[in-house]
Amino acid sequence: MLGRTLALSCLLLTASSAFAAHVLVSNMDEAVRASTAIGGESNAVAPDHENDNWYWAAQSFFTGDSGARLISIEAMAGDAVGAPLVFAELHAYNDGEIGELVATLSVPDLTGDIGPRVFVPTTPVMLTANTTYWLVLGAEAPGDGGFYWSYAASNDFAGPGALGPWAYSTDSGASWTIGSDFPWMVRVNARRLQPIGAPAFVDMP
Repeated sequence: MLGRTLALSCLLLTASSAFAAHVLVSNMDEAVRASTAIGGESNAVAPDHENDNWYWAAQSFFTGDSGARLISIEAMAGDAVGAPLVFAELHAYNDGEIGELVATLSVPDLTGDIGPRVFVPTTPVMLTANTTYWLVLGAEAPGDGGFYWSYAASNDFAGPGALGPWAYSTDSGASWTIGSDFPWMVRVNARRLQPIGAPAFVDMP
């Protein structure tokens, strides 16, 4: 009886570990190269941190070979000024372009020093395996200030997923410029979907 109880306990522990939240991809431990002014244009406040404009910005990430339930996305951000109406969105990746809206995320307090800020989906989000998404951060225009989002001094990242291209817009999303070096700093936290008797998948709360 004791052996059976121990075996069951080990099985439950293994299952719990399999469904635990994990870092899908992150470059938050990399050195900071610089910080971008995120806000709407035109803007009543002049940008700082050596920026000459306010931008909307987007960073893409790839999920890897397992589907996952999105828990949160952290960004190296802060130093907000004025009273910007900030938004955070998850978008589909459409042949390298920013595609349709997938979900909105809650916006944390962005005042104070630049550091990890946690953006949480406002509704449950299931990330598809082997799929790329965009995190888009911006503020309504015309703007009244904004905040700053740091980008890394390298292209390195950790986790089973990957970071992809970045993008920025100087006209509040009407057009985008795409790039690849020195991605914006993010950490994508998710809970994997594990097969239980293929092809079914179960998401644990």
